Amino acid sequence: MSVSVIVPVLDEAATITGLLDHLAALVPDAELVVVDGGSTDGTPELAAARARVVRAGGGRGPQLAAGVAAATGDVLWFVHADTRLDPRAPAALRAALADPAVVGGGFRLRFDRDTPTLRWLAWTSNVRARAGWIFGDQAMFVRRPVLDALGGVPAIPLMEDLELSRRLRRAGHRTVLLDPPSTASSRRFDEHGTVAMIVRMQLLKLAYLRGVPPEELRRRYEGERSDGEGARAERSRWRTALDRTRPVDPGFAAALARRWSELPAIARTPGQILGRHGVGCEGTHGVFPRCNLACTPCYHSRDANRVRVDGEHTLAEVESQMALLREVRGPSAHAQLIGGEVTLLDPDDHAAALEVMRRHGREPMSMTHGDVDPDHLHRLAVGPDGRRRTRRLSFSVHVDSLMVGRRGHARPTDEASLHPARARFLAMTDRLRRETGVRSFVAHSMTVSPANLAQVAEVVRGTWAMGFGMLSFQPAAFLGDDRRWKEDYREQTVDDVWAELERGVGARLDHSVLQNGDTRCNRTAYGLRVGERWVAVFDADDPRDLAARDEMFAAFGPVSFTGQPGWVVAGRVVRRLAPRPRTVGTALVWARRFVGRAGGAVHLAREALGGRVGPRTFVVHAFMDAADVAPAWEATQRGEWSDDTRVRGTQERLAACHYAMAHPENGTLVPACVQHALLDPHENAQLKLMMPRVPPRRSAN
Repeated sequence: MSVSVIVPVLDEAATITGLLDHLAALVPDAELVVVDGGSTDGTPELAAARARVVRAGGGRGPQLAAGVAAATGDVLWFVHADTRLDPRAPAALRAALADPAVVGGGFRLRFDRDTPTLRWLAWTSNVRARAGWIFGDQAMFVRRPVLDALGGVPAIPLMEDLELSRRLRRAGHRTVLLDPPSTASSRRFDEHGTVAMIVRMQLLKLAYLRGVPPEELRRRYEGERSDGEGARAERSRWRTALDRTRPVDPGFAAALARRWSELPAIARTPGQILGRHGVGCEGTHGVFPRCNLACTPCYHSRDANRVRVDGEHTLAEVESQMALLREVRGPSAHAQLIGGEVTLLDPDDHAAALEVMRRHGREPMSMTHGDVDPDHLHRLAVGPDGRRRTRRLSFSVHVDSLMVGRRGHARPTDEASLHPARARFLAMTDRLRRETGVRSFVAHSMTVSPANLAQVAEVVRGTWAMGFGMLSFQPAAFLGDDRRWKEDYREQTVDDVWAELERGVGARLDHSVLQNGDTRCNRTAYGLRVGERWVAVFDADDPRDLAARDEMFAAFGPVSFTGQPGWVVAGRVVRRLAPRPRTVGTALVWARRFVGRAGGAVHLAREALGGRVGPRTFVVHAFMDAADVAPAWEATQRGEWSDDTRVRGTQERLAACHYAMAHPENGTLVPACVQHALLDPHENAQLKLMMPRVPPRRSAN
């Protein structure tokens, strides 16, 4: 078994002689091939005395491909110029390849400088490599026949190692990670900053996996400059990048302070997110009241379906409501495009409404029953000119057995029968991603009444492997259209719904670690789905996790990530952490515990590579009965706190409400329960007069 060592180089005069002497002593019987990428410092001439030299430009992929073409060995061993191999490496390589099932592999990574961050990077890289993703710094090797069958080394300027690993995995080939270490130089991290370089590398990998062309990635990596105008444009881009990655926006920080001051004492808990990292969620009202399904109960008033859908009205209302929300609640927040059924809007109007929300710093989510055709989603994502309108859409899909009129499920008998409808919407968003590149975050919501309470666990289990990022459950209340109150909703409590949710997950869900408002209204559990298990972000029973939560609030509380692209999020994280080494240490130690709770790094990596890992948030949002809201809101409007325990409790819940709606006509914000209980009936009655829905004419026959 002959071995060819292939070394890609570019301006490595300072290291090439030492490397080749190192390799000659280590593997004296191996063929050494140096592939120069256009050095100007004499590297090829220095290498020629010790190895065969070939030349190839265009990046590392073409270099390695040229080296493979020139090499004669049965095994091709790719070694970077700044890498040093352990003396045991050649014997380990030959021993591994004595097994015919092994087609290639690499070596355990370590760096020539020992720091906590570089140790962490090496550890995560080795976990990844054990799962089959071996990269260039790990001295990758492969049998020539296998490489030839895969089409050779991918001739791309960057990410050739990632692509080769991906092809090997797809072909079902077995690779191994050998223990003798491959010691990589830390010079890139020394030059550019360790954390910044790690973030940069990960963003480039993610961009490649999302389909960004390798040539574009190379330009980003090398930071190409052309002429004076290009340099000025580059400086302008840097200024923009620095401004966008500024961690703390003063407007957002001020909005947080206002929100905290508005919270009642009962809501100012250690885990409270409102006023510390978020201002709460927001929603539209009166923008398209009509729906084409019937729900029992329905939170909208009886006149909602008598109002026609009018795109011009929708856009005007969304504009004015978002402007007030930005003025009062600050520059960034999550907002729901909600009313009746959003997909009754023309897709162009739907898309325009989302863009209005983004323009006002809102990350929009479209609330839908999901009984929609793929064409609406495609037109929502792609404009008439064929160009993408956005990179990402967000939906909350409301599906439950209390809804009547869904195509194929007109009168569902139970929740399990609706799983195909749930899966259908996710399949449409997956198809949308494949065809247009537009990704979607999809949440699932469900109204819970005594009739389907016992089926909550089935919904959790039945959707476990589906791609929902959030499951939200709303206990029914005496709110909205009283003609659709079919049960005694007081027979169940938020505790009952939460218990059924836990039964479905098969684990205790602690809603005190992180809170959104008053837990009598909102309960939230944040975590990760890992195979068949759910792993909480923070373990409520571990004081170290609670201390880590507090540290994260202190460091990132005033930092907004809402609606930002990955590079902005990464930039804000890096700039916030740079002067906080203690927080970095806390985060790394917390991450180690979290990975342990998830079953260990290898298990987590395997599940992730199998597509069985993803964020999974559980929410219960309990509306209040209209009869309770009315006296509490009246007292609040008078500036009084009631002596009646029930009324005062309702006032506290309204003051801590996570969900607000804007009224530009008087410059106020109101909680969602106030909107549905007190304001919707009059509002929809007025809209019915302004925009009456013209019923279809009956046939003469």
